[in-house]
Amino acid sequence: MNQAHWLERVEEIPEWVEARAMLLQPAAELQETAGGGGFVAVDRELRLGCGWGEVAADGWRWLVEHVPADGSILSYQHNADSAREALADWRPEVAIIHELAADDVAPDPDFDVRWATPAEIGAAKIDDPLMRADMELALRRGQIAVAFADGRAVSFCTAAVATENLDDIGIDTLPAYRRKGYATAVARWFVSQSDRPRPQAGVGSG
Repeated sequence: MNQAHWLERVEEIPEWVEARAMLLQPAAELQETAGGGGFVAVDRELRLGCGWGEVAADGWRWLVEHVPADGSILSYQHNADSAREALADWRPEVAIIHELAADDVAPDPDFDVRWATPAEIGAAKIDDPLMRADMELALRRGQIAVAFADGRAVSFCTAAVATENLDDIGIDTLPAYRRKGYATAVARWFVSQSDRPRPQAGVGSG
């Protein structure tokens, strides 16, 4: 597959950040669709697949076969109808993108937030195995910003998906600390430290 060709077509915009990131990610599996009008891609570590461009039923079926059982498949506005028909047994969800740029935010001085060390992530009391796996992946691919409460890591901001200038941010907060401002604080700190011109936040549990 000619990745350079698709990188020219898949613009670096928030709506397409996962598709472009997979074109840039050496670990991703990529395949052009029949007719050459699109491609399908899977990042097994992220448990994520996507179809971009013209994707027929066989392309979506390829994704079903290659995405881990607990994973997700992304379609886009231009191919959502074909995905909906081919993935009739899958539960559809709509993704809402929230953009936040470093120039727009400043760290909140009332919260203790910093880059976490691997030892701090290892010691964090994360009971959810998927959340733990996400943290380990984020450490392999970049850094994790963590908000602390009484010395305990309670809210985590990661960007395992990234293109040249965009980060797709994920936020996870331990249940007992949700709706107390930690998620907002860790996201603001992460973005304020970034040299990206337009980070984007896909906000998770907060």
